[in-house]
Amino acid sequence: IAVAQVKARCPVSAVLIACLRKEEGRDLAMAGKAFAPSSSEGPIAVSQEVSAVVDDVTWCSVVGRRKMAAQVAVAMPELGWSACEALLMPLLLRLHVPKIFLTAGWLVSPLLGIVLHPLLGGCSDRHGRRPFVLFLGFIAAVGLCVLPLADSMLHGWQAIAVVVTAFGLTDTSHDLLLTPTRAAMNDAFLDPEVSGLRCAVAGGAGKLVALLCVVAFDTDKAFFASGVVMFLATVLQFLAPSSVVGNFEVAPAAAVEEQAVTAAVVRLPLGFVTMWALSFCGWLSICTISFGATSAWAERQVAQPGTPEFNVAVKVASSLLMGSTVVFIIAGNALPFLVGLFGGPERALLAAQAALSLSLMSFISAIPSALTGAVLVLLYPVAYQVVANVPFTWLENQPDFLAEQRGRMTGWLNSSLAAAQVVTAISMGPVAAMFGGKLLAAFVGTAVLGGGIAASIAVQFWLLRRRVGGCARAVLNGSLLPLDGAASGAGSGSGGSRRCTGVAPRIEPAS
Repeated sequence: IAVAQVKARCPVSAVLIACLRKEEGRDLAMAGKAFAPSSSEGPIAVSQEVSAVVDDVTWCSVVGRRKMAAQVAVAMPELGWSACEALLMPLLLRLHVPKIFLTAGWLVSPLLGIVLHPLLGGCSDRHGRRPFVLFLGFIAAVGLCVLPLADSMLHGWQAIAVVVTAFGLTDTSHDLLLTPTRAAMNDAFLDPEVSGLRCAVAGGAGKLVALLCVVAFDTDKAFFASGVVMFLATVLQFLAPSSVVGNFEVAPAAAVEEQAVTAAVVRLPLGFVTMWALSFCGWLSICTISFGATSAWAERQVAQPGTPEFNVAVKVASSLLMGSTVVFIIAGNALPFLVGLFGGPERALLAAQAALSLSLMSFISAIPSALTGAVLVLLYPVAYQVVANVPFTWLENQPDFLAEQRGRMTGWLNSSLAAAQVVTAISMGPVAAMFGGKLLAAFVGTAVLGGGIAASIAVQFWLLRRRVGGCARAVLNGSLLPLDGAASGAGSGSGGSRRCTGVAPRIEPAS
């Protein structure tokens, strides 16, 4: 009834609702830009009214089921990551893998992901998100179940080869899932802030479930339990119907043609390279902690792999990580406050990198274990949430962001994760081997590298503020944005204002 009332008040809302209910419905605000309303109400008012109607739709409706499926899907990468991060390194040490090859399995996913993230995002823009979520989810579930089988049925180099191969496929699936699932969340939820909050909470739920499996079961059963949960989450994607049967209005041909032309032009939003670099150094620190946190904790306790003391230390570290998921979920709900507290997404990411560098350095043996545990539980998950979610919210809020390229732009932003994994996988094992097999050396090296990148970006912002009068948004892939005075103040008679808007003029695609 509410939808019918909105249609009656403004005819264009029928088209907007139809766009929302399509298999890969565009963001309502972008749809409002494509169609001029035929009533006295503006597109923003119509969008807000339809948004309120859609938010009231029950979970049994098509829109409600699509939202629920999207939230389950966005939890799947964190579910797989958390299970493998806690269990794989102890498994490799138990198989007596040479230290220099410890992170070789993590090299498969990023090498493929650098190319496949943007490609997969573009394909999901054209063919829908669900086929890719289903395919990658099933591969991840199978891989999680194969890992313990290889460990128990094979021995020596055969077991090592199968474990590394199975993990490579599983980790690739987890990483690639990040692009279609995140794009599906932004498709389903109209407000980028709401989408970011739901992603943060869902990711925390996936992490919590995985770590509960790790703490409750031994290594083999924990892998199996995580694989079963991954399979169930994949099956739940069928809750979102692939198409909606109904007599909905079709967008005008001119609007469809305009969308096709716009989608063919690839444009990076303002400041995308800077945001990519901040995401890269954040993911670099997160990958290092994720790959080696449990084993580095056991290393602090001077426990040898394969001994009961080592297994106890791994369980303690896993319990700390499980406790951090509570802070992880709380921090997800507080993301808008954190971004505002630090004065914007760029500064929030710089603060997150400082916290991550501190978390890495806390594993130094001279620091008390209680303090290391406190940092791992209280500080690390907050920084993780900022790195994992703020860049995507920033992307959706850019004035020159195109919803038609959401999957592709999400894939390009996710390539920062792939690049960080490449650096971690190549360097972590050799650095540890150079210092007598100590993972702490890799932790310290990552803290210095990530902190150095963040510091260089912070210096760049400081220099730009001095040059353009305090505008920290005046970055366009390393160059300054035009000033109001230079653009429009020449004919004002007063020399023009020197205030920096932080927004570059939009360049329309050629017809």
